[in-house]
Amino acid sequence: MKFFRFTVVAVAATMLFAGVFNAAALKEGTNELELTFSYTDNDAIKLTDGTELVSGSKDLTLDGLWGIMLSNNHEVGPVLTYSRFDPDKGSTTEAGSIGGFYRYNFESSGSIIPFVGAFAAKNFGDLDDVFSWQAEGHGGIRVMASDSAAVNVQAFYLRNFGKSDFDDQDVYGIRAGLSIFFGK
Repeated sequence: MKFFRFTVVAVAATMLFAGVFNAAALKEGTNELELTFSYTDNDAIKLTDGTELVSGSKDLTLDGLWGIMLSNNHEVGPVLTYSRFDPDKGSTTEAGSIGGFYRYNFESSGSIIPFVGAFAAKNFGDLDDVFSWQAEGHGGIRVMASDSAAVNVQAFYLRNFGKSDFDDQDVYGIRAGLSIFFGK
């Protein structure tokens, strides 16, 4: 809950000071470095026969991506994640994933830019023991804090695809972070 309050306060403060900035940073050839944090509340992990292997958990994830604007709207690039899983029962584990993303940034003449996107990634570390890969869909807003920086907030749905004896896992959450734009 503290993370959610922080996110709301950060976005509100940025919106107060961002009125003079606009979407000019999002143009073809621009690069983006984005760093986001998310806190998620996950379902239990179950075997295909219904046996609960791991209880639900509260997890913290750090996502880093490098985006390349292919046009004023279309963005692609690599994504790398680090996650720390703290199950309701059992020991804490760490893992990550590496993959690629696509994002569509909607046209905007103001400082708030809505977007939707998706990514697919291969899991590694402890996560790869249970789930081989993941796919995600997300949507959110960028609030331009300057011509070269933005605060991002997004809601996401992620599916971890289970290995042969494991069910898939659904994860829902809110992610917030910062973007720096450079180039062109």
